[in-house]
Amino acid sequence: MENDRADYQFDVFLSHNSKNKAEVRELADRLESRGLKVWLDERELIPGKPILDALEAIIRSTRTAVAVIGADGLGPWQVPELRLCLQQFINHQLTVIPLLLPGCAKQPALPLFLGTVLWVDLRGGLTEEGLDQLEWGITGKKQTPAPPPPPAGRSYLDFVLQVRPADDGRDYTVRALTPGGDGTGRMRLPFSDGALDRHLLELQNAVLRSDGARRGAVARVETPAKELGAGLYEALLGGAVGERYEQVRRDAVRQGAGVRLRLDLESAELSRLPWEFLYNRATDQFLCTRNTTLVRYLDTGQPVTPAAVACPLRILAVVACPRDLPPIDVAAEKACMEVALKRLTDRRAVALTWLDAATYESLEATLQSGSWHVLHFIGHGRYDAAADEGLLFFDDGAGGIDERSAQQLALLLGDSRALRLVTLCSCETAAGGPTGRPGGTAATLVREGVAAVVAMQYEISDKAAVKFSERFYQALADGLPVDAAVLQGRRAVAMSVRNSVEWGTPVLYTQCADGVLFGITPQAAVAPLPVAPPPRLVVASPPAPPAAAPVPQPERSQAPPLIDVAPPPRPVEPAPQPLPPPVAAPVSSPPVEPGYWKTPELRVLVMLACADESLGRELAQYARRYDPALPVFHKHEDEPDYHLFATNQSFLVEWRSVPAAALPAEVDRFFLQGDTRLLVVVSDTLAAPAGAGRYEPTAAAADLRARLLPRTNYYGGLIALVPGTASRTPDLDRTLDARAVDRDVLRDAVATVADGLRLKAPPGPPREFLAGDSVVVKAASTRAELRACLRLRHLIYDRMGYLNDHVSGCPARLELDRFDGFDTAGRRGTLHLVAQLRHGGVDQEVVGAARLAFARHIPEEDRPTLLGPDPTAALVRQSRLIREILDDLRATGDEKSADVLAAQMAKKGFGTLPILQSTDFEANNRTILQDAGDMAELSRVVVAPQFRGCGLSRLLVRAAVAVAMDLRKKMLLLECVPGHVPMYQKFGFEAIEGCHTRAQDLDQKAVAMMIRPQKGRLDAVVKQDLKMLALGPASALAAPYLCLCDNLTCWSTGRYESRTKQTCPLCPPAAPAPARPAAV
Repeated sequence: MENDRADYQFDVFLSHNSKNKAEVRELADRLESRGLKVWLDERELIPGKPILDALEAIIRSTRTAVAVIGADGLGPWQVPELRLCLQQFINHQLTVIPLLLPGCAKQPALPLFLGTVLWVDLRGGLTEEGLDQLEWGITGKKQTPAPPPPPAGRSYLDFVLQVRPADDGRDYTVRALTPGGDGTGRMRLPFSDGALDRHLLELQNAVLRSDGARRGAVARVETPAKELGAGLYEALLGGAVGERYEQVRRDAVRQGAGVRLRLDLESAELSRLPWEFLYNRATDQFLCTRNTTLVRYLDTGQPVTPAAVACPLRILAVVACPRDLPPIDVAAEKACMEVALKRLTDRRAVALTWLDAATYESLEATLQSGSWHVLHFIGHGRYDAAADEGLLFFDDGAGGIDERSAQQLALLLGDSRALRLVTLCSCETAAGGPTGRPGGTAATLVREGVAAVVAMQYEISDKAAVKFSERFYQALADGLPVDAAVLQGRRAVAMSVRNSVEWGTPVLYTQCADGVLFGITPQAAVAPLPVAPPPRLVVASPPAPPAAAPVPQPERSQAPPLIDVAPPPRPVEPAPQPLPPPVAAPVSSPPVEPGYWKTPELRVLVMLACADESLGRELAQYARRYDPALPVFHKHEDEPDYHLFATNQSFLVEWRSVPAAALPAEVDRFFLQGDTRLLVVVSDTLAAPAGAGRYEPTAAAADLRARLLPRTNYYGGLIALVPGTASRTPDLDRTLDARAVDRDVLRDAVATVADGLRLKAPPGPPREFLAGDSVVVKAASTRAELRACLRLRHLIYDRMGYLNDHVSGCPARLELDRFDGFDTAGRRGTLHLVAQLRHGGVDQEVVGAARLAFARHIPEEDRPTLLGPDPTAALVRQSRLIREILDDLRATGDEKSADVLAAQMAKKGFGTLPILQSTDFEANNRTILQDAGDMAELSRVVVAPQFRGCGLSRLLVRAAVAVAMDLRKKMLLLECVPGHVPMYQKFGFEAIEGCHTRAQDLDQKAVAMMIRPQKGRLDAVVKQDLKMLALGPASALAAPYLCLCDNLTCWSTGRYESRTKQTCPLCPPAAPAPARPAAV
């Protein structure tokens, strides 16, 4: 190699997008384990040093640069890094290797000088073959393929928890057994029965919906897992037991070991809980994705001797699918398994044999015909609560059902001397009922003698199953303990399946204390398994279902529909041979407790309107291939299917062809119907050529946009079809080349546009709060309230793409900028308002937030104010709480988040307000700046997605206006998109003409607005607000009676209504509104 010098400081420089930080850390660890010296920014950059100078120096002293490209493309820092690499590349002193991560496009966008360079394709995960190829590119030495020796493996310190019911029947006693001594404590489940069922259901649906959603439609699927996992962690590992655990964890870190958490549970109520999601709030970490294995331990009193295995590890995969049960896609299941094990079978580490259409008798004959180490079962199962036992369904030989209990299966397995592990890929095998013996099928098999059982407590997607199986069986073949192998599988899922919590789906039951199931002896080459199949071992497809009663095959085998699935919309043009509705039983919903609501379903209508009739017919044919009863999926060759919606909402599509001339009338009728929440128009009448390959919106597009923008409860998007390639056109959401449109391109465009729309669309009709519910707006007064406010801001602004990569990638998921603190010299400060849900007078979660920024000069008042006698003190107190939050991050080991957020707050700027700066104002309105000292600005108004449509934005704005008036500010400014102008006009805001403001959503220019609180028609109304706010707690903005309606007369006369259906105590009741005529 031309750059093979001896004075290199590093072997490889990893240039990457910070959004791929987790995968890059894993890559760096894997390369270092191969003896390579890796440069990674967070490990090598010295604080206070110029970054570009450091990058230039390190690139000159590095053998190879790797340009890591993921689903989000090149990051902002990769561009200057690759420019620095270019000169070294030209001088033949640096090798640059493009590396593709999972989710990367099939044809990634690369710099020109890398266009002809062979890339390393790791889109299927960090496989050994891919890493071998990468190491070859870095060192110039090709690895000789050979079976790797068994690794020494990480050692584990045991932390055993024996949990038993207490004498009072309510609590549990917890005994911790550790190498350093024992500890005892008491535990009570942190949730009531109804709340626990709700948390379990939310977690189940989060897992089922989390199969790799892309970042642009991120569903924060971890939230339900964290909420339930934190409750279980704090209940189980509190007090003296928690202190013992922390001591064992620290000892393990010092020794370079892991922690084996063995749960010995005798209660069925505890056994059914998902302990695999234990979550530590302090460190913001799930235990089971780090260096902790979790074992559901059953002490049978029988010693487990590791089975001597001369490679290969022999796996018998059993498929049982009686025709009277929902069908299993056998071909897909086998393909997934074979893909997962291909590398292992190729090097003879594993031998895989299939038993199709399995009967109980054929399984018995097969087990007796050879020596098996693992049984992998794919089929149906259930838990029989009456008999308190788990059941598995085999074929009866004629396509019917042969129901067998777990004890009967254990009888078969008992004669297999080498068999140590059973993997169950079937429903209801991981846990039993709330009473009786714990564990269902899996625990029964262990109690009856099987050394270990891995079962699935939820359904698992194909991609997660492949990643888990590949790494799990690899670790077993390498001689790792079974719990360590499960941990490896979990980490593979967590690293490879983005935005997913499916790593928590596998559950391990075992009677083996140290987890060692096999004594592996590697061999250079092993012949295929020489076992003659018994007469009934026949490779055959499952019998076809009767023609009279067809049964669909869902995307996920045996997948129960998620909760709250509304009837699908009727297609105007029925698709030929539509699929029947799913037959699997739905997930039952627990009783809804006061203060909580089910999330309704969102739907999108796609209107196809083409002046070119042939193009219209072609698009209609594409649309007919969609079943309107199914959710929309994105599909690429190298990407898994994933749900478009990233919330707990389901999302259905209806396609409708309309004449191009009738499009405006159809759009108006769409809004009158009021049943579909999102609208996407696809038409060839929306854009016209503007020369040089450019296109501009037509009058028809402007007319449709004008019809869409005033709608505050419905949102619509526009996709233009043009006769050529085109880039993004202002005021159009997508511009597609009509010559290249096919089914996938159309689906991708609709999915992308609808995805952007749903971020702004409310999740359903406005909710009616139940009796005892209210929302209080107040100044954040505690660290918990302020942290919830900053976390909600991060959630909303990250989804909208408004955060820079540094803040977006913070593990703490908090959002701060330089206006959030208090400037002592300029007396500039910020007030953070929070809208907090209350039920029965008890504070619940923060559901909304807003920021009120003051340019300067917050006077010391000689009168009581809403913020207390000294308003400045309230701002200083909030600034101090923010500093304490940053200190908490550092104390819990999250220095990265603390440093990034502190740097954001320390940034210098020329402006005195967050959004509207002095340069935004033109000469004809610079007189506004004369009152800069008495200005305030409203920004960062955010509402939790599940609470949109409840009027919380109005509540926050009214509170901000009241505070600005109370502090005698002359002006309150804000900036909004054109569609929100009518709403703010109802508060008395007026547009400021002639401002240079930034582009907002849909390429719209933002509108700067202003209100003078001391003057105008809202003076009396705001004074009424102040009177009613005085009814709340001292030094807080309690607003249970603020008006939430849209009636302008109500605002101007001081009449109030509330969502609690109570009348304002200061005003007479409002006269009933006249009945509205029915829409035609």
